[in-house]
Amino acid sequence: MCHTAAWRGPDGAHEAARNGAAGLGEKMAGWQAGNEKRRG
Repeated sequence: MCHTAAWRGPDGAHEAARNGAAGLGEKMAGWQAGNEKRRG
């Protein structure tokens, strides 16, 4: 999913995976909220 992790090495990949999972959760929550608003 995160294309930047590949060239950062194992540590970078693990960090990106943690950050990505947290960020994705926030993004999904934001999208859901936006969809609910648009739906009315």
